[in-house]
Amino acid sequence: MRKKVDDRIRTLIENGVKLRHRSMFVIVGDKSRDQIVNLHYMLSKAVVKSRPTVLWCYKEKLELSSHRKKRAKQIKKLMQRGLLDPEKVDPFTLFIESGNITYCLYKDSERILGNTFGMCILQDFEALTPNLLARTIETVEGGGLIILLLRSLSSLTSLYTMVMDAEGLSERERELKTLKEQFHDDFPVGPLIGKCCTMDQGKAVITFLDAILDKALRSTVALIAARGRGKSAALGLAVAGAVAAGYSNIFVTAPSPENLKTLFEFVCKGINALEYKEHLHYDVVKSADPDLKKATVQINVYKQHRQTIQYLKPHDHGKLSQVELLVIDEAAAIPLPVVKSLLGPYLVFLSSTVNGYEGTGRSLSLKLLQQLESQSQMPAQKVGGSHSGRFFKKIKLNESIRYASGDPIESWLNGLLCLDVASYIPNITRLPHPSKCDLYYVNRDTLFSYHKESEIFLQRMMALYVASHYKNSPNDLQLMADAPSHHLFVLLGPVDESKNQLPDILCVIQVCLEGQISRKSAIKSLSEGHQPFGDQIPWKFCEQFQDDVFPTLSGARIVRIAVHPSALRLGYGSTAVELLTRYYEGQLTAFAEIDAEEIEEPTVKVTEAAEKASLLEENIKPRANLPPLLVHLHERRPEKLHYLGVSFGLTRDLFRFWRKHNFYPFYIGHIPSAVTGEHTCMILKSLNNDEIEVGESGQSGFLAPFYRDFRQRFMRLLGSTFHALDYKLAMSILASKINFPEQEPTTNGTLKPMGDLLSPYDMKRLEAYTNNRVDYHMASLLEENIKPRANLPPLLVHLHERRPEKLHYLGVSFGLTRDLFRFWRKHNFYPFYIGHIPSAVTGEHTCMILKSLNNDEIEVGESGQSGFLAPFYRDFRQRFMRLLGSTFHALDYKLAMSILASKINFPEQEPTTNGTLKPMGDLLSPYDMKRLEAYTNNRVDYHMILDLVPILAHQFFQEKLPVTLSPVQASVLFCMGLQNHDITYIKEEMKLEREQILSLFIKVMKKLYEHLYGISAKEIDATLPRLKEVQMAPHSISVDEDLNEAAGEVIEKMKAGNEGILDPEHLQQYAIADREGDFEKALQNGRGKLSASGLLSVKSNKVKMEKQGKYNEMSKGKRKGKDGDRLRSNKKKKS
Repeated sequence: MRKKVDDRIRTLIENGVKLRHRSMFVIVGDKSRDQIVNLHYMLSKAVVKSRPTVLWCYKEKLELSSHRKKRAKQIKKLMQRGLLDPEKVDPFTLFIESGNITYCLYKDSERILGNTFGMCILQDFEALTPNLLARTIETVEGGGLIILLLRSLSSLTSLYTMVMDAEGLSERERELKTLKEQFHDDFPVGPLIGKCCTMDQGKAVITFLDAILDKALRSTVALIAARGRGKSAALGLAVAGAVAAGYSNIFVTAPSPENLKTLFEFVCKGINALEYKEHLHYDVVKSADPDLKKATVQINVYKQHRQTIQYLKPHDHGKLSQVELLVIDEAAAIPLPVVKSLLGPYLVFLSSTVNGYEGTGRSLSLKLLQQLESQSQMPAQKVGGSHSGRFFKKIKLNESIRYASGDPIESWLNGLLCLDVASYIPNITRLPHPSKCDLYYVNRDTLFSYHKESEIFLQRMMALYVASHYKNSPNDLQLMADAPSHHLFVLLGPVDESKNQLPDILCVIQVCLEGQISRKSAIKSLSEGHQPFGDQIPWKFCEQFQDDVFPTLSGARIVRIAVHPSALRLGYGSTAVELLTRYYEGQLTAFAEIDAEEIEEPTVKVTEAAEKASLLEENIKPRANLPPLLVHLHERRPEKLHYLGVSFGLTRDLFRFWRKHNFYPFYIGHIPSAVTGEHTCMILKSLNNDEIEVGESGQSGFLAPFYRDFRQRFMRLLGSTFHALDYKLAMSILASKINFPEQEPTTNGTLKPMGDLLSPYDMKRLEAYTNNRVDYHMASLLEENIKPRANLPPLLVHLHERRPEKLHYLGVSFGLTRDLFRFWRKHNFYPFYIGHIPSAVTGEHTCMILKSLNNDEIEVGESGQSGFLAPFYRDFRQRFMRLLGSTFHALDYKLAMSILASKINFPEQEPTTNGTLKPMGDLLSPYDMKRLEAYTNNRVDYHMILDLVPILAHQFFQEKLPVTLSPVQASVLFCMGLQNHDITYIKEEMKLEREQILSLFIKVMKKLYEHLYGISAKEIDATLPRLKEVQMAPHSISVDEDLNEAAGEVIEKMKAGNEGILDPEHLQQYAIADREGDFEKALQNGRGKLSASGLLSVKSNKVKMEKQGKYNEMSKGKRKGKDGDRLRSNKKKKS
């Protein structure tokens, strides 16, 4: 049963088409597709031109069944035969087949930039992010429809909780008409201006044509505008003007050829207006790549002469040759270093969106355009570089072409996602002194409450972000609103509460709380070699130092800091950072350890309105009973933190700012950012906290040992990875002391011995240079008249017939090639000099070699084929090895290894070290060993140990690490460690795959690590306390003699014992005093019978008598003692 569509919908669509305003519909339910057909039908009726094109965006699946696809193919065949009956076909299936629909995954939405559609359908609303919303809606032309599909929705307020992945001719028209009439008869300006739709676009085309007709090829014209202003069309018309002006080589670049659809379309329209005919005067070449969907990549023009308009990939800037005009469309979506490399000594047109949602637009305007503008204002002789003396012009388009001015969808989108916030930066009439400013905490619930004042405050905050940072996107707004660990702070001047107005924002800081990760998780991450998402600084620190304790600490990362454009470099940013530091150190608050229970604020139920009204009747209002928007830091308890951190793109000004506030770097990325060309830098500042014991005093706190290790690693990589880093910035990072007072000692006890630092020959060369004794020598020839001599000796003389000169050596000087060097080296010639600068004629380095001859006049201290040249040859090898990473960086690695001639095969029975290896503490730190162990266990990438490779390579090729390597393994170590080559170079030179090279490299590192681990274990074992060794000496007498002597001693002891037992005095104690009486008593007791043994026991009384006598003697002694005591006491009383 058919139902009539509400007339208000038809009226809304027709009014939108008439006013060229876009309309938005939200369709709820499972049968929403049927309504899409109806809306498209009504839009087609309202639009006079051809049927509107459709953009259908979705997350993963279109949910078209296989049966529907099969039916769609049948319908397509019927349509081609003309046998299709529209009344019998499903309307949606017919719409799918007959409509011009472009399907696009959300993740591939970048390829639709620069295209225009009549209808945009957004499926899978929960997968939309603010970036995607802005990117897709802005492709719809005026009068078009935006349709959001939702499966179910009970209340508009439930959107809060939905989880997301992120009239007649106007005055300007009359001016445009006048402009067209003014240039009507001018060629080629007139026909091209006739294709312009707005006054701004017309002026932009005139500016482009002025630069083209000037033909000085020294201009750069930048076209800046929001979406839908006709930038690509203006560029296309300008290219058509360049064709008419006779430009032969025109290159056009963009992130993808699909982004240039509008540009090439208007190139064709422009040259058609200039009376060029397709297939007669020009041909359009389409791409054969199926992924590009037949996008235009080249236009060949041959009316006057051979002319080419060709698409060029942005990263192929090295292929630009004989270019006259380069057009860069969608420059904001191209990495900034690539855009810089595209600029050159030719005419350059570029266009970009700067207040939109690509995330790099501000990078283009804040950095590149400002740099070009400042260079164009300086005199040519004062500006260096390839862009000096160029004319720069910036054009801005304000009038919309894709839809009419005042489009409500545009204003709604800008207000929702804070896209056009440049006008929200208020002018500050009076700037307070930084010391009078205070930092306030921003309550995010109130900030995003849809209150009028909160909305203005939010717009001002975002305006500061956009004006100060190169990378902004609407997803940042979602992060500010929803991320639970993010907090906002603002720096305000003195607030006058009597005035009912919002204070001026001087600085905004966004902070993200990180850390408090369990040690178990940290150990697991280290063992598995991967970093979980989030907590950037803890995981990066854990990876860099292989430390599992730091992630357990709590810290805060300053995500963004933005200062008002009128208050830059006046100290407001420094004040905000200092106040934030003091706040987290607890210096601004006076909370006791045990406070009263906090009063819980009444929670506001967001979906409360759904219970009172239906979907069509509810009215969305700002929430009531909100907490204050701004909270003074004195009134809020700070989180307990151990450190503050920052991650930013490394520039000199930014680094100096953070270093001034005692932030210390611990990580600098090896690979520059693809967007800005800057290295990622992470820095830390330790906060005063009693939980951490600091072993050293200083501003770096507990970070001191890690900072020292970072500086050491950074210094090692300055000659290779950071070779192109600005020297002033590198010196600021290193922060080495260069000014020493005279009274300070010359060394601090850490300088190595001079023998390890410089050889005697190094000192001699240094002395010669400081005394200006090393110079160039020149010679000249005189003109002579040469005549043949008479009476000449024989031409050839046998060596047996000639006495040789008395020589000490033979030498050769030649252009260094591998074959020549191997020939001379085979005959025991040893090099002592290789020129630093290659010959201008052959490109070869000069090489001088020597061979010592047997001569008794020279005493040779060492035995060997090199003779007396041995110490000089060792010195040459050491110097050559030092220069391999710089002067001889481009030398063929096979030739360099032949010159070095290091031993790479060591037998197993050879000792572990040859006595020349430095102690492990001087060679590698404990953190270095941890990183090396982590790499050998496949837990980290090889970039983590790049700073260690030169050290290990130098030690190995000096034969101080006797580890056997195969020739291929030694070659990989030589290229990476001594010549500082990357994997790409080794891949090209050795004809190996990347995986093979990395496999060889990790095998080398495993062998070196095992050897070093054994050495370090022995060094540690040598420091442990040991038991005193017992010397086992042989006896002076034999075993038999020793046994006989011991037997004699035993017999003597037995005899002495027996003599004591048979002593009469000893036996007297057993004598019976009264023999007869005791004997008779014993017999009577035994009843006259003897025992079987014939023995009779009689008790002796002698012992009792002796005891009785002793008792009597003791009693007499006691009496005498008592009488004596009485006499003494009586004498004392008398006295």
